[in-house]
Amino acid sequence: MRPGWNQLVTDPSSPANPNARRHGRVLCRDIACSLGVVQDLSLSGMRVRTGQKPPKPGQSFGVDIRTGEERVYLHCVARWAKRCGIFRHEVGVEFVNLGTEQRRSLTAIARSCVYNELVRYVPDSDAA
Repeated sequence: MRPGWNQLVTDPSSPANPNARRHGRVLCRDIACSLGVVQDLSLSGMRVRTGQKPPKPGQSFGVDIRTGEERVYLHCVARWAKRCGIFRHEVGVEFVNLGTEQRRSLTAIARSCVYNELVRYVPDSDAA
């Protein structure tokens, strides 16, 4: 069976796995949230690039993720934040207490991200 977007490809308990995550990540394009622009997304959290002052690690807050078709409000905890330029930060966010409807919405958003990646692809052999 081919792994889905929310399944791990490697064993997170393996000492050879430097990226011990609970869920696989999907790179995102054109996904915004109330904190900033979503860089990648999984069922357990996301990485966001923001021009705002980032929340401190351990701080709880709510975030609204929206695309053209989906909108979902989630309770989150900031896990890390790093500066990546003048007035720019990246924030690692963990989702907490997800309900069934929130999981469904995150799945739909992640599927739209995968679709965006496939639409963007242009093979070199077609270029004249």
